[in-house]
Amino acid sequence: MNKLKKTVASFSAALIMTTALTPAAFAMTNNSVDIVKSIADDASGVRLGKLTLKEDSDFPNDIQGGSSFTYTLPSGIKFASDAVYDMVYYNDPVDGIKPLSNSGTHYGFTVTKSGDYTLTIQTPSGLQDNNVADMISVQPLIKVDGFEGGDIEATIDPLDSGVTGGKFVIGRVATGQKTTASVIKVQTIGEQDARGGIIRIAENYAGSLGQVTATDTTQAPLFTVKLPSNYKWIDSALDANDTLVTGLAGFSGVTFTTVVESDRTLKVYGDLSGTGADRGIIEITPGINVSADAKYGDIVASVEGKVADVSDADLTVATYADYGTAIAAKGELKTALAGKYDNELTKLSIKENIAGSLFKGRKIRVDFPSWVKVTRIKNWDVKTGASDAFVKPVVNGKDSYIEFTYTGNGVGSSKAELEITLEVSVKADAQGDIKAVVSGRAGAQGEAVLGKAVQAVMASTEARELRVGVKNQPLSDIIIAETDKDRIMSDKIDGAYRNIVVELSDGVQWSSTPTVQVVEGNLELDADNISKDGSFLTIPVKSGSTQASKIKISDIKADLNRTIPEGDVTAKIKGSALVENDKDAAKYYDNAGTEQPGNAGVIDPGEFDQSTAVQLTVAKVITPAPGEQKRTAVFQIGNSKLNIGGVESTMDVAPYIKNDRTYLPVRFVAQAVGVSDNNMMYNGFDQSVVLIKGDRVVKMTIGSNIMMVNGVSIQMDTAPEIVAPGRVMLPVGWVAQALGISAQWDGATQTVTIN
Repeated sequence: MNKLKKTVASFSAALIMTTALTPAAFAMTNNSVDIVKSIADDASGVRLGKLTLKEDSDFPNDIQGGSSFTYTLPSGIKFASDAVYDMVYYNDPVDGIKPLSNSGTHYGFTVTKSGDYTLTIQTPSGLQDNNVADMISVQPLIKVDGFEGGDIEATIDPLDSGVTGGKFVIGRVATGQKTTASVIKVQTIGEQDARGGIIRIAENYAGSLGQVTATDTTQAPLFTVKLPSNYKWIDSALDANDTLVTGLAGFSGVTFTTVVESDRTLKVYGDLSGTGADRGIIEITPGINVSADAKYGDIVASVEGKVADVSDADLTVATYADYGTAIAAKGELKTALAGKYDNELTKLSIKENIAGSLFKGRKIRVDFPSWVKVTRIKNWDVKTGASDAFVKPVVNGKDSYIEFTYTGNGVGSSKAELEITLEVSVKADAQGDIKAVVSGRAGAQGEAVLGKAVQAVMASTEARELRVGVKNQPLSDIIIAETDKDRIMSDKIDGAYRNIVVELSDGVQWSSTPTVQVVEGNLELDADNISKDGSFLTIPVKSGSTQASKIKISDIKADLNRTIPEGDVTAKIKGSALVENDKDAAKYYDNAGTEQPGNAGVIDPGEFDQSTAVQLTVAKVITPAPGEQKRTAVFQIGNSKLNIGGVESTMDVAPYIKNDRTYLPVRFVAQAVGVSDNNMMYNGFDQSVVLIKGDRVVKMTIGSNIMMVNGVSIQMDTAPEIVAPGRVMLPVGWVAQALGISAQWDGATQTVTIN
């Protein structure tokens, strides 16, 4: 780096230091702190981190000789000594890094303390001419006097010395608890004596436990660790490699001893009088004995300070569990698309609760719902134990389960664990949780949800009423909606577009090709090749969606033949754009995930005898079958006998004539003309009668001469009325006109014939 570049870089660095002072000269040293030490809020006589100001080796004369800079502590952190030369160090070419007090002349440096917080350091006059990369360090001896806590920053004001100015963290005053207690890896244990997780008690700052001594085991200990009832301490290490209590870092030279009191309380003794320079750590490797009355669950140990100021804590050191396995899903729950082959499930984990829970040479089985078939093992990962501890099975794509053998030792210190990622085929109309149920004689038991099956589309419409043997009858619009983007498949099969097929019930055909359009989203259809053939409407899909899309089928007309029975007319939503795993599919995937040609009419691996993705009711056939369709109903004035299609029945009220108008009971008229009970409604609140026949809705109100037909008012010359035993009587001529039926009057016989 040349001198100009170095100067520009240093200047840029100085500009971005928001906490730095504005220097009077360009900063030319690299400044660093060796350690940031945490200290107590009443610490005294403690050295903080050493701040070093070092010249660049390429420019060894940047620190100006005979110049001064200042080093200032924050308020509340005072210099604890007047021996200021013991706090400043210089890297002498001969002697190395030495405090200035080692030389009677202090290497030509002058150090002056101003008050409790500032040192002024003056360099020797010849420093600039020595061609050595000089290094000056400051490590203060301090006492805390009113500092509120947090980072301790030393401030360098370079003046005209050529050193880099700024604020530098050299220590930290800790607040709150004196120690932090934690457990390194909570262990799962069984009925036998076992090792729990290592308990770690760490000082939050050097000397936080104090230089205390508790070595007399008849007296109070440094601290205690107490187990819950039904658990006991093993008062010696579990094996030769264990040390029950160990001192680390600032406590590395301390010998600890222990005493177990009443089986549950571990007392820890030791001499901490020579510690405090560095933060100390105490680790306890617990051996635990489980009694027969212990309950399964977490084992929580309580840490309590005694002579030493150890902060109280409750720690889970182990979990007591029965022999067996933990069955779990690992990762985000996956979505599996109904009608698809290659749905990847969430990873399944099978793990021993306690080492040795599984039985060697026994089977483990993983079952799924019957509408799921396992097509491929994508990943088989033995996490612990020998790589062949679980024998990977071969799947055939025809089963809703996998079964394999555990060949591990059945003993050991590490818990056997297997993670499996499977691909499955899901039946076209299925939806719901894909639950894996684990069982078998190896001892694995449990269940986990590994995915959620969703349908590619949903469909909706409003069901109409249709008549037998009538052509061009209108149906309501049908909406086919993707449940999410890109769920309608669009890749080509042998160069041809995939398609959506809408199949109507047997006996019902499309009268003409309806209007089909995408009304939401960006799915693209091959509109020019939409076609109908009998009961089938075929909609080619040209391009998939990046936004969930909706298809609207409108202007629908249907033909009903004379053999269709009364009941629901359905539409089955199917086709290769929605279902790729039915038995007539053109391809399937083997257990390696390789595409294979399908066999029409044969259930290949991963396939189902199911081609319909969604089915919905689009209409109801309400007229009787052809053998009864031409029946007539005959009503006779004053006669309660009724003849419908040659079958005689009895009414509880007889027809009558009033004001030259013939009145018939509404219930029997409705039955005679094919109006079902569900389409005949009486509202007692406003005393109105509603009849629905086909596409006609007729409303009449007792005592009113206004009749409503499909919302249009028609004025009659008479009005409906109620007679005993509470029957609604309608003027038959007006009713016949409203419903579009034939009513003939024979004055000679006083009869009304309705066709």
